Amino acid sequence: MATTKQVYQHAVDVLPLIGLVGHFYYIENGNGTDLDEYLADSSGILRFIGARPVLNIISYISAEAIPSYTPVAIYNNLAYKLDASNTNHQFAFVGFSTNGTIAGQTCLIQQIGELELIGWGLTPNTQYLAGTAGTIVTNNTTPNNFTKVIGYATTSNKLQIIKDYTTIN
Repeated sequence: MATTKQVYQHAVDVLPLIGLVGHFYYIENGNGTDLDEYLADSSGILRFIGARPVLNIISYISAEAIPSYTPVAIYNNLAYKLDASNTNHQFAFVGFSTNGTIAGQTCLIQQIGELELIGWGLTPNTQYLAGTAGTIVTNNTTPNNFTKVIGYATTSNKLQIIKDYTTIN
């Protein structure tokens, strides 16, 4: 039987899993820094092959100026500063910009993992929400804005990106 290099990405809490014989499976590790590669053996049991770094940078054309370390929404296949007052952005958060751009330039976006910015001034052990016009806030004080957790400060300079499709109106 030929081995198939098909990607199956799952979020799991418990192994072993049963897979299709000869297929590769990629399971994100607990801290989101890499994907563990498994191959389903002749019994369908997933066997660990190794860890693969996560390719967590994507790129889109900016529809507007987006500073680095800004939360980004993708809408109509263009990158925008995430804005909690814009209902089109409610389920469009993809990560944080890693480069400053102007409209029409390529915006690089880190989707998972941890961002570090010396002097960021975050409050450690605090959740951060989408604010307006690309800001991050610790609480939503505007009733008409959606509430979406997009990060967790591990230190005053480090933010762990949280991608969860749950929002509260």
